[in-house]
Amino acid sequence: MRYFKIIQNKKVVDVSFAPLRWSEKYFQMVGCDIERAQFVQGYITGKTFRDGWMRHTEAPDVLYDGADVIETTGIEFNDLYETLHGGEEIEVEPDEPLIPVVPEAHIEETEKPMSVSEMRQVIQDQQQQIDALKEMIEHVVAGK
Repeated sequence: MRYFKIIQNKKVVDVSFAPLRWSEKYFQMVGCDIERAQFVQGYITGKTFRDGWMRHTEAPDVLYDGADVIETTGIEFNDLYETLHGGEEIEVEPDEPLIPVVPEAHIEETEKPMSVSEMRQVIQDQQQQIDALKEMIEHVVAGK
């Protein structure tokens, strides 16, 4: 499980372990892995938060707050939860770097997912390249 602290205005305002994405199929938010996350849900406030490193979304009418969503440890998550749940404010230390999680499968906001026809074309192009390589290999092997 991955844990996150949510920071706004140099204060930790919530914690989360619930990455979410918008599902067109169900027309609602659903849980997902962090690589596909478009939002996280705050554990204490129940609010939805979004950071710039998250996947692009065109979810209709989703209300969310912008925030720095930063991965943390389970121990820090528990400590932050106890403090916030007790009503205390948590200031971010000035020397604490605000380094976000950078998912391996991050898609830039300018990129759009491929359509099925585009995927088929890519597969056909790759198959043609494979066939051409096979022919070349057969020709080289036959020439020896």
